[in-house]
Amino acid sequence: MRSHALALSILAGVVGADCERGSLEPAVFGLTLVAGSRSIGPLTDSVYGTLRETEHPLIVLVLDRAGTPMPGVPVTWAAFGGGTVRPIMPVTDAGGESIAEYTFGGEARGGYGAVASIEALGAEPIVFELRAHAATPTQIEKTGGDGLSLPPAAQVVYTVTARDSYGNPTRGVRIEWSVTSGGGSLSRSTTYTGRDGRAEVTRTLGVAPGDQATTATAPALRGAPAVTFTTTARSP
Repeated sequence: MRSHALALSILAGVVGADCERGSLEPAVFGLTLVAGSRSIGPLTDSVYGTLRETEHPLIVLVLDRAGTPMPGVPVTWAAFGGGTVRPIMPVTDAGGESIAEYTFGGEARGGYGAVASIEALGAEPIVFELRAHAATPTQIEKTGGDGLSLPPAAQVVYTVTARDSYGNPTRGVRIEWSVTSGGGSLSRSTTYTGRDGRAEVTRTLGVAPGDQATTATAPALRGAPAVTFTTTARSP
């Protein structure tokens, strides 16, 4: 697991029980958010269910009517929204806790989640609503302005998009731009990708006809990926 994950830990003390005549009676307690937020990621990480991990687990705490933790209560976990859930501790421990690991699908969005329920109690299940952010950016690609034919000294807008290994757009990636052939100038030498993962620059072509190239590089990404745009300055 990656230590830079923003973690979620919800202490859900929502279902209590008494053992009377061999049966469980429901008692409802409040939902308490004790750490983190409902926004987690990156996608390569999970909300994990062991104390040895840096990420916090999803936890359900089962209490009796006196507020005493109840061990030995089976808790059913289910995932929705495209992720998966794996119970680490499907039966409550000595502290009354059931713990689960949640792993996201490949898309950065909300709508992920997990449900914890105790069938014997008939109480309302607990719903964990989760949002995943994009993973670490790994690549850039050309998404606008490449391959055009324009008059010499004309202007063209080049656009790149930064993405993680799942293809999700990623923001805040520094893009360095340079003219690699043909002369002319750039509106900026450095830009940063926005919320949509895009960054752009305006190239003013040189006055000589022929192919003119501009290179965009993401120096902070592993391997410093780069792409080259080519625009043909056509003869008058």
